[in-house]
Amino acid sequence: MRSREEKVREEFRKQLLLVAGFKQEEIQKMDVMSKSDEEFQAMVRERLVGTAMNNSAKQRVINLDEVEDHLAKGWEYVASLSNGKAIMRIPS
Repeated sequence: MRSREEKVREEFRKQLLLVAGFKQEEIQKMDVMSKSDEEFQAMVRERLVGTAMNNSAKQRVINLDEVEDHLAKGWEYVASLSNGKAIMRIPS
């Protein structure tokens, strides 16, 4: 039986994948807990970079200390990454 902490961690990883642009069907086919933290982060980062390039940089990864500046310029906060970076996007 998995602990509550493991269940929360799995759900958090799934939510990060959704934010990164993975489809629900893709996530359901994955065993998100079998990947190391480094593998998981690389997978999310790759999707985010690909999404940003495909949508004319409507999303951007920035340093956490730049979040306030981007908010003031109209960007929306999406998520924090474990490497001290944040994902921001231009409002639709």
